[in-house]
Amino acid sequence: MAAPVSELPPLTDAQKDVARKFKVTQEEYARNVLASAYGRDRMRKRAQDLGEAVQAVLQSVDPRCRVIAVIRDLDRLGWMIRVETPPKDIGVLVSQELVDDLLGSGAEREKERLRMRIVSSLEEAKLAVSR
Repeated sequence: MAAPVSELPPLTDAQKDVARKFKVTQEEYARNVLASAYGRDRMRKRAQDLGEAVQAVLQSVDPRCRVIAVIRDLDRLGWMIRVETPPKDIGVLVSQELVDDLLGSGAEREKERLRMRIVSSLEEAKLAVSR
């Protein structure tokens, strides 16, 4: 919200109409557009960092597996990681708490918690395929 006016994005005609309808200035609306863009960029960066952390674990557990998607799951307050494994693609749900701890500190304890979550998901998938 402290960005100089020169850094604010230009508004489309549709955005200007929305600003008028909500009785906010075009500058206020542009600041909200900019804040939303910053938020999306931060979320993409978190997704990228999480995907890289999961891929590092997969390389040590089973190099045949790879991350194919990282999706924010707001309903379950976490992140869904889609992993390609030799028998089939699986989903690994990682809690928001674990992601925050992992990306915030990068401590070995958090990396181990992530590894245990991935290994248990891989094992569950193997059991499901063998049935």
